[in-house]
Amino acid sequence: MFKFGVIVLLLGYSPNAFATDCTACKTTYVAARDATDATGAAKCTALAAYLTCLETSAKTDTGCPLATADAAVIETDYSSCSTATEFTATCKCQKEFWKTDQSANAAAICSAAKAYILCLKGETAVACDTSATPATLATGVETRMTGLGTTDCAIADTCQCQINTAKATITSNANKCTAYNNELSCLRVAKSAGCDVTATKSSIATATDTARADLQSDCTAPTSTCQCEITAAKGDTASDTQYCTLMGSLNTCLLAITTATEVGCTGTSQAALVTDTGSRTPISPCGSGGDDLKVAMTSMIVSVLACIFL
Repeated sequence: MFKFGVIVLLLGYSPNAFATDCTACKTTYVAARDATDATGAAKCTALAAYLTCLETSAKTDTGCPLATADAAVIETDYSSCSTATEFTATCKCQKEFWKTDQSANAAAICSAAKAYILCLKGETAVACDTSATPATLATGVETRMTGLGTTDCAIADTCQCQINTAKATITSNANKCTAYNNELSCLRVAKSAGCDVTATKSSIATATDTARADLQSDCTAPTSTCQCEITAAKGDTASDTQYCTLMGSLNTCLLAITTATEVGCTGTSQAALVTDTGSRTPISPCGSGGDDLKVAMTSMIVSVLACIFL
C-alpha cells in the first residue's frame, strides 16, 4: 500500500517514471553516465533522471534504501553538475535526500525525509524532471514517512505544520503569504519541536513570521486576531504547564478583541478561535488556573447565548 501511494503521486507528474526499484534506477543511470559518447551535460541529465527514478521506489524494493557507497556516488557525481539547469533549488533538495545514507534502518529514512521536507518548504522551482512542483514532491515525502509507521517515523504536531507548508502550492508571493499564515495558525496550538528536533516551535514560528513579513506588500499586515495567533505560535510550550499558560494568554488576547467576526490568520473568526482555545486548555497540570479558564469560557458562552435568546 505504501509503495502504491508513492507511485500514484509520482507517476502523475513524470511520464518516464515507471515505479522501478533502486537497483533498476541505478543500472539505467550508470549505463547512461558511462556511455562512451556521454557528454558532461548528458551525464548531468542522467543524474537528474536517476533522482527522479528513485522517487518512485519504496523501502522494501530491491536495492532500497541505497547502499552507503551508492548514496555517496550521487554527491560525487553532482560535483560536476552543480550549475546544470536541471539542478534547480528543488532538484538539489532531491539530491540531498538521496545522497544521505539511509541504509541503517527506517529511522534513518525518516530523519532524511524530515530534512527533505524542510528543504522543500517555501521552494517554488520545478523538480529534477523539470515539471514536478515542490508541493507534489512534499506530498510524496509525507506518504513515504507515514508508510514507515509511527514507531520509526512519528510526526509531531509542529513537524506536521511544516509539512503542510511544504505541501502548499506556491506560484506567487501571495500563495507564499497564505502558506505562512496557515503555518502560524497551525503552530498556535502545537506543542512539540519541529521536523528538525533541535528546532523549537517558538524558533520555527519566529522564522516563519519573519519570512511572512519580508513579503511586504504581497502579504497584508495581520489582523489583531491573527496577531494573537502569531504571538501564541511564538510562545514557549516546553511543558504542559507552559502550554496551559500560553492558551490562557491567547484567550485573554482574543477576548480583548470586540469584533467577534474579525478573522484570524486563516479566515477563522475571533469567536471560533475563542471557543477552540477553551477546548484545548487542559484541566491538569494547570490546576485551578485551567479550571478558572474553562469556567470563564463557559460563562462567556452562556452570556452570549442569553443575549441572543432573551
